[in-house]
Amino acid sequence: MGMKTHSLEAIDEKQTSRHSGVTLRSFIIGILCVIFVTAYTPYNDYVLGNTFFVGNHLPIGVIFIITLLVLFVNSLLKRLAEGAHFSPSELIVILSMMLASAAFPSSGLHRYWANTLAMPFYIADSSKPAWAEVMARLDPRLFPTTDPNSKLVDDFMRGKVNFFLQSEYWLPWARAMSVWALFLVPLFLAFVCVCAIARDQWIHNESLTFPLAQFTLELVKEPEPGLCFNEFFRNRLTWLGMSLPVVLFTLFGLKLYYPSVPAVKLDWWLLGIFQEFPWNAMDWALYNGRLYLSAAAIAMIIPTDIAFSLWFFFVAVAVSDGLLLLAGVKVPIEAHVAQEMGGYVMLMGMLMYVGRNHFLRAGRSAIRILRGVSGDESREQGIAFAGLLACCLICWLWLWHFRMGPVWSLFLIGLMMVMNVVLGRAVAEAGMMFIQPRWWLIHGVLSLIGIRTVGVAPAMVIALVTLIVGHDLRECLLPYLLNGSRMAEASGRIQRGRFAGAIIASILVSVFLGAMVHLGIDYYWGPLRHDPWGMAMAFDQFIGSVASDARQSPPVARNAFHFAGGAAFVGLLSLMRSRLTWWPFHPMGFIMATTYPGKVMWPSVFLGWFLKLVVMRYGGSSVYYRLKPLIYGVILGECLMGGIWMFATAVMFWLGKEPQRVILLPL
Repeated sequence: MGMKTHSLEAIDEKQTSRHSGVTLRSFIIGILCVIFVTAYTPYNDYVLGNTFFVGNHLPIGVIFIITLLVLFVNSLLKRLAEGAHFSPSELIVILSMMLASAAFPSSGLHRYWANTLAMPFYIADSSKPAWAEVMARLDPRLFPTTDPNSKLVDDFMRGKVNFFLQSEYWLPWARAMSVWALFLVPLFLAFVCVCAIARDQWIHNESLTFPLAQFTLELVKEPEPGLCFNEFFRNRLTWLGMSLPVVLFTLFGLKLYYPSVPAVKLDWWLLGIFQEFPWNAMDWALYNGRLYLSAAAIAMIIPTDIAFSLWFFFVAVAVSDGLLLLAGVKVPIEAHVAQEMGGYVMLMGMLMYVGRNHFLRAGRSAIRILRGVSGDESREQGIAFAGLLACCLICWLWLWHFRMGPVWSLFLIGLMMVMNVVLGRAVAEAGMMFIQPRWWLIHGVLSLIGIRTVGVAPAMVIALVTLIVGHDLRECLLPYLLNGSRMAEASGRIQRGRFAGAIIASILVSVFLGAMVHLGIDYYWGPLRHDPWGMAMAFDQFIGSVASDARQSPPVARNAFHFAGGAAFVGLLSLMRSRLTWWPFHPMGFIMATTYPGKVMWPSVFLGWFLKLVVMRYGGSSVYYRLKPLIYGVILGECLMGGIWMFATAVMFWLGKEPQRVILLPL
């Protein structure tokens, strides 16, 4: 039985081949692409130092691969044997498998996993002796070794060692990572279940736009019979849009190698102009910035109220902080962190309330399945709901077993769900390709509850979980799954069960293969050489905060006040938006206002919002929709140029020359 399409356009209805989309060849090609993404991403990011191969939820490397597959491989197959080429459904499966795997090779997991297991005792022994007391509360089974002078750790730090020839290191690493995999794999499968539950509610009931998925769907649509390329690639506006980033970034990259080449600067630094107080004390992003073409283009295809809110709230918060400073009131960073956290919790509550009927049906269906009752029309949702409960139960037992206790284990799982679901919503509704919350999992414990209430041992486990999967969420899994599901819903053929199996296989391959790849890279090149944040600075933020708070607790009451204020404000924005059709403020803008992506992206979002406003005002909706290929062309052109410069950098490196870093998107 195919997936429900409801009012969605089924892009594969005219395809002559009869299959589910998850064919043997699409699965094999998908797995091969997953292996490449998993293996090449850390090499590209940390050895070559390129623009991140993934880096956000419009991953340059993945878009580059699927575009090459469509333009060269599939067009050739279609020319040689009409009907033997990859159908849109097969391309969607391949792309979705790559998206699912994109969550793990770098910031989503492997950038921090091995480092977190190798480094804490080494740092505590060499430069942070104050950490020794809190490190002693950790279970030694979580680490390959607790001896800071071990050769296993020393070689990890120094590099120049072939890990795959050091057989004495294999068992300690395999043992420690297997212990963590008992928590991490169920956690990732829980997000698969969350995606399956939220899919129908967000796609069909709430009709979210999924802007990034809409763009990728244009790439894989079926060409007309007798033609090698689909309408998107045959449109002149597409190529006109692509020409802008192609020209700009060709010159930009060449200038790094040949300084005499003229290039257009896309960044500006105006802080030197504002030397008077309080302007010089305001947020740096008000005066300094860079234009990101993809972000501006995406701002043109998302709802206008969201685009307006994304830039307006950043400016409003920055200016209000400056005015308060002028009045002698300094707003602490912790206040904004607590407000954002409260906004997340409130927005999660609003999402649950809006979809309450759908989620209740899924829960009741899960109960009927457990009782053995058949014939339930919501069976797929019920299976996903039961799977979510089972995965969360495993994670809860694991955390409890490693000294967190039942209450704080449940609290941590709840925080992780809130964080990831809201970020998934930000991508699905607001089209935010770059997301990073300012609050981290450990903030929910140390700033709102206090370490004296939670205890040092549970706080340290939370700090480790925060290091691995709870702070750098630019590549978190759930938004990739949601975009993949939205594309699959647009096919009239892909079966949900087989699709879910392909996605789970991609996750498992990327998790376990990525662990080996990262260990090989870290032992050979030395992680401190290529990733100081992932190796040292992040530990100061999390383990250091536990060690310092163990000596002196932060002002919990003040943070709780700001938390409540942020929750109340987001609740007010959500209420007004649901009652007043003209209301221009979206709560997503507020909770993203002080984040790093909100700061670096706001000028680009402003430009996209303004251009859309002008087009709609003077050309109307008909002109706007005719310009869609041009807008998508800008996005595709930036992705292709990123891929081309990644390849050029790799070739220079392999030839023994010093490559230049061509950075197109935020690091």
